[in-house]
Amino acid sequence: MSIFPTGNIVQRKKLRLMIKRLISIIIPIFFILPLEAQHDTLKLKYEVFRPHCTWDYGAGARFSFLDFDEMNRTLVEAGLPELESPVPCVALAARSSFFWRHFQIETALEITSGSSKKNTLENRQSVVFRDYALRSRVMLDLLHQKRLTKIFPFAGLGLSYQNLSTRSVENNPGNNIPLENSAYQVRRFNQIPFVCEFGLSVEKGVSVRNKDVFVGLRGGYALRFLENKWVLNNNDVAIPQPAASAPFVGMMLRIKTAPKNDKPHFGKG
Repeated sequence: MSIFPTGNIVQRKKLRLMIKRLISIIIPIFFILPLEAQHDTLKLKYEVFRPHCTWDYGAGARFSFLDFDEMNRTLVEAGLPELESPVPCVALAARSSFFWRHFQIETALEITSGSSKKNTLENRQSVVFRDYALRSRVMLDLLHQKRLTKIFPFAGLGLSYQNLSTRSVENNPGNNIPLENSAYQVRRFNQIPFVCEFGLSVEKGVSVRNKDVFVGLRGGYALRFLENKWVLNNNDVAIPQPAASAPFVGMMLRIKTAPKNDKPHFGKG
């Protein structure tokens, strides 16, 4: 005869079965929770440090206040007209937040063209200055928490191909030869300097459907370095260059795809 009643044995069996089930539920939790927390931590770190490789594109105009004084003195001594400053520039740019979200990289193709004064072209002589440049800028987004208001200090490096073309009359104007029948001498000088620049861009945007359209004003200073001499027919020529530094101002219009899962909002920073 059993010491314990039969009913107590059945209850103990049920209790042991419940304890086993409870343990089988609790133990996995102690493994899942740390793994889930580790996953969330890694996900947070990934979101903070992962690159945001979104692209946007723009176009704009820029004026460089190049100092041609020394060059103009040489041109006048040679009987050629002077170059004017500031020099207009047309720019096409692509921008990517290739680094972390606070930084962006802008790559631009810029074409600058300046010419001699119009009132000096009556004798069909002219001087044309052109600069074909490829620029890359690193831009720091000071207002990264704002979507449509941006301030970007920037620094950049670039490579330029500069061309100076002169057109002069070979015949003596005192001869009885009509000017339109005179022979002209055209010379093309070129050089390839490196340029660094520093500046500030202030931009304001509006949301248009699934695009953010920004209008930006920028200004700064460009410095030329590692320059060489003007070259004509593979020979160095002693012609002065524009001053090594020059301020610039410009305006840029750019279009960016609006962030996903972000409702369009007008008039908000």
